[in-house]
Amino acid sequence: MSNQAPESPADELLALSLDLRAWVELHGREFARPGTEREDPLPLTNHSESATGTPASPSRGPDPVSDVAPATLRQFDWTGPEDAELVFIRQHSTNSAAEDLFERILHNVLGLRRSEVRVCSVTEPDSGSTVLQLPQAITVELHRPERILIIALGQKVCSLLSGGGDLARLRGAVHSYGGVALLYSHDASHLLVNSQDKRAVFEDMKLLRRKYAQITGRELPSPAGERRR
Repeated sequence: MSNQAPESPADELLALSLDLRAWVELHGREFARPGTEREDPLPLTNHSESATGTPASPSRGPDPVSDVAPATLRQFDWTGPEDAELVFIRQHSTNSAAEDLFERILHNVLGLRRSEVRVCSVTEPDSGSTVLQLPQAITVELHRPERILIIALGQKVCSLLSGGGDLARLRGAVHSYGGVALLYSHDASHLLVNSQDKRAVFEDMKLLRRKYAQITGRELPSPAGERRR
């Protein structure tokens, strides 16, 4: 016969509560009441404004914000002042011609130097995963109080921020990324082999200038080409 003392009512109640907690953790989501799910903290696109200033059709994609490490675009290298008003996100490039063209666009169209804007270069992993997620640390960086505009350059970066959207359909309009104005356009590396899209990029940068002035009440510096006239 065992000499172990019988469990007290308190011990039995504790064991029952632990069993109940384990069951709820395992099955609780199946019985969650509608409307109790966690709200989307960063709605991707609540509205769009076309290049002509007229509202575009509301669009919505999968929420790209996640605490999970990114699977498709994993490495984010930042340059430029942390408190910059403009943030450009582009795919990392080792092509010096593409880097030079990007800086010429900044200087000749926006009147800015690269050292005056925040640039995020995104490096792809070796894996072929197609999961499109941003780590929370990146969304915090994009939503600093100083941010006025986010400019996403290239199809892969567009997919990352829009949850798989098509650049050709999203460019030419102002979108919203968690309350920060967001524009999509072609990257310089694309223009090196698709010169026919240079006009589209020029129009996108003109839209950027107008939106910046609308938000801040200030104009960006005159483009280098205009200052020489």
